[in-house]
Amino acid sequence: MKVIHREAFTPLAVAYLVSSLCFWAASLYFFSHEVKSYEVQPAISRTYNQRCIVLNTYDAHDIWHLLSSFGLFLSFLSILTIDDGVRTKERQELAAF
Repeated sequence: MKVIHREAFTPLAVAYLVSSLCFWAASLYFFSHEVKSYEVQPAISRTYNQRCIVLNTYDAHDIWHLLSSFGLFLSFLSILTIDDGVRTKERQELAAF
């Protein structure tokens, strides 16, 4: 509806949206790495284990959790701030009223 009624997006909402898309893309990259298999025995599944990447503690699965949580948080922030531009408008000027 914002596009139809030509309401502008705030720069902060756009920044949140762009950064959330970047975090989601990065998290999908780490999500696609196979680090385990439920279809084989545990001893064989351990061969899928990879070296820790960040601080010699976190592997690809942990980084996926971290990046996707940031992406989810920034997605919610973009939804929260998407209508901040209508604060300065009078109530009669809004299409909803």
